[in-house]
Amino acid sequence: MRTKGPLLTLLAVVALALILLAVNLTTKTDGASSPTAGGSTGAPAAPAQAPPPAAPPADAGTPIPAQAKYTGKTSGRKAGEASVAVAVKDGKASAYLCDGKTLESWLNGQVQGSSVTLTGKNGSTLTGTYKDGKLSGNVTVGGLSWAFSATPSKSPAGVYRARKGTADAGWIVYPDGSQTGVQNIGGQASPAPALDPAAGSAVLGGATVPVQTIEGGDEAVGG
Repeated sequence: MRTKGPLLTLLAVVALALILLAVNLTTKTDGASSPTAGGSTGAPAAPAQAPPPAAPPADAGTPIPAQAKYTGKTSGRKAGEASVAVAVKDGKASAYLCDGKTLESWLNGQVQGSSVTLTGKNGSTLTGTYKDGKLSGNVTVGGLSWAFSATPSKSPAGVYRARKGTADAGWIVYPDGSQTGVQNIGGQASPAPALDPAAGSAVLGGATVPVQTIEGGDEAVGG
């Protein structure tokens, strides 16, 4: 009977050891598989990517000179190109667009830094920016819009106008001496007669009338 006491004690110690070992193994297994408080499985977090560099600011262009003239053409017209001339003086600008046949428009507006914004009758508009040695932008006449590009031009190149009564005519003269224009006699538009810039006059509707060299903001452009 005395041998049973030590044997029972030994069995109790072995059983307790087995229980402690099982608990320890269970705790390690749960710790390895349980997610952390942040929801991670224990793997190291990927480093945050740096944001892409900001794009450089767009070049707004070069300030338009206080006084200058520009002549050029539109592009993309189904019936061919039209001619464009812009005159700038002391913060104001005037422009003339014509196709040398019947289409024409006079526009006025302001210069702001490198840009011009002009408006004319019947919703006509012209916006342009001076950059890389030229004035380019878009012009809208009669509900149709086209791109245009014009380069600095010295006299006698530029834009001219003659008016008397119901007779009105405009011309664009290019640096090479070529020219184009439209006349309107009593509401009928047609190609303008040839102009001699040095003469200072033109025959319009059978009468000789003075011709004005248009500068930026000239009142004669309106109307």
